[in-house]
Amino acid sequence: MRAIHWLAGGCIFLGALASHAAELPNLKLIPPQANLIVQVDNPRKLAERVIRHEVTQQALRLPFVSQAVNTADFERFLQLIAYLEKDLGAPWPELIDKLAGGGLTIAAKAGGENAPALIIFRGNDESFTRKFVDRLLQVIEQEQIRTESKERTKKASYRGIDGWQLSKDALLTRLGSTLIFTNKNDALKAVIDLHVAGGKCLADRAEIASARKTLPADCHAWLWLDLAYAKESKEAKEQFALPSNDALQLFLIGGWANTVFRAPYLLVGLYEEGEKYTLSARLPAGRDGMPEAMALHVPPVGTGTLPLLQPKGTLYSQSFYFDVPSIWDRRTQLFNDMIAKQFDQAQKDVGKFLPGSSLSKLLTQAGSHHRIVVATHAKKGYATEPSQVLPAFALVTTYRDPKFAKSFEGVLRGAALLATTQLQMKMNDEVHAGTKIVYYRFDEKAKVDGDPENLRFNFTPCMASLHDQFIMCSNIELCRELIDILNTEHANPGKQSSPAAFRGTFYATGAADLLKSFEDQLRARVILDQAVRPEVASKRTAEIMEFVRSLGTLELGSTYEAKETRLEATWIRKK
Repeated sequence: MRAIHWLAGGCIFLGALASHAAELPNLKLIPPQANLIVQVDNPRKLAERVIRHEVTQQALRLPFVSQAVNTADFERFLQLIAYLEKDLGAPWPELIDKLAGGGLTIAAKAGGENAPALIIFRGNDESFTRKFVDRLLQVIEQEQIRTESKERTKKASYRGIDGWQLSKDALLTRLGSTLIFTNKNDALKAVIDLHVAGGKCLADRAEIASARKTLPADCHAWLWLDLAYAKESKEAKEQFALPSNDALQLFLIGGWANTVFRAPYLLVGLYEEGEKYTLSARLPAGRDGMPEAMALHVPPVGTGTLPLLQPKGTLYSQSFYFDVPSIWDRRTQLFNDMIAKQFDQAQKDVGKFLPGSSLSKLLTQAGSHHRIVVATHAKKGYATEPSQVLPAFALVTTYRDPKFAKSFEGVLRGAALLATTQLQMKMNDEVHAGTKIVYYRFDEKAKVDGDPENLRFNFTPCMASLHDQFIMCSNIELCRELIDILNTEHANPGKQSSPAAFRGTFYATGAADLLKSFEDQLRARVILDQAVRPEVASKRTAEIMEFVRSLGTLELGSTYEAKETRLEATWIRKK
């Protein structure tokens, strides 16, 4: 039955890879119980864009990619496409147009086990669709015979319309030029009922078409999910309740979780603008109506996040808003009694560990703007080479009260003191650009249990404070560079600020630099995996790194507007 799976998967890939967006005719065939739809308005355009994109073609030329796709099943799939092109008299892009030129829709009922699902191909040529079904049935029957399968296609009729059971969980019918695949007999009957007699359907929900209009007209593909089911269960209500019994969720995605609870649906769109390809998730709920205590991640109106830090070799950089002082000030509103008591106990414990300070002081003195950066640094500051190169990383956080820097430095010094004996570290300090850096070096003569590969020699943990920023960094080399960047920022306040609550960027150039740092290991892996000569492996290794470098950036961001919340990922390819 693998050919059936390849054919179905191929149709979805070529089709799911803009024309009737306002009408959404396929929704007239979908029962109202469905709460999830995925729509591709122009399948041919998306399929050609993906398959013929320069990055796809470059990737297919890489040896390890070509080896992965050149399997017997894939060759059989390509042969099947060639057979269909010859038999149906058109190249595959035209076949997609004829089969699904009116759009491709996937519908399901999310939230249930073994729920019914539908795949609808709206064609524009009924005679072609009829011929395609005939050929499809022939291919399936031939494959069943070839594999000596006990399954056989079965034909049946309902309300005068023919349908076929292709396997236990695959059924098919043709309604003129429209093909319907489903996994449930009842679902197939419901579609035929709507086609013959009409009735309540998903098209009756005007908010779907209205939501679609908020996306670009030529959106490649989009998803709509009714969120009502996510709020109906007792578990969901407890999960979204305030005070919360899940501190980790509140810290990580509290704002988003609240908008999900208040929004009627989720809308996701995939579209392109020039060399930018964006996947946008939108919730029709924003700042308005959000409980004040839940706005930990929501910057005040007119503000946003600080600029991304971009030292040399940056792999990933992130800037986000998180109102740390509110954790303490609103702890009884945010957390249930058990977690609130844990905060009170931590208050006492920190006071014992750090005389003159307390958890409440640390939290209320902290700031609301935080940045994370991960970067590749060639210099490690040790003669001993670790067996594996690891990138450097840092957290840079603002503070409201200068006393925070001294208090928090005391906490970190205490933690380092506990680790010094076991990890054999020695504290040092230096001044860079007028800023004192406190750092720890590992003793290269000492043996440390649990680190046979000497990974610790990737790091010189350090910290520094300047202006209203506190740096915690894994490497002193990166710390020096960050001090220079922060000094430049301080001289140019407000530069590159963003209204987003969160933004982060992955840099392909940084990933290529990381690959370069263990080029020898990568070359050895190519020699072993592909059984090639060293000079060939060197060439292929260089091709891999150049391909990675050309991928550009992946930008992430979330924004809370008055009545909408957005989370977007944008790929910008380097030219």
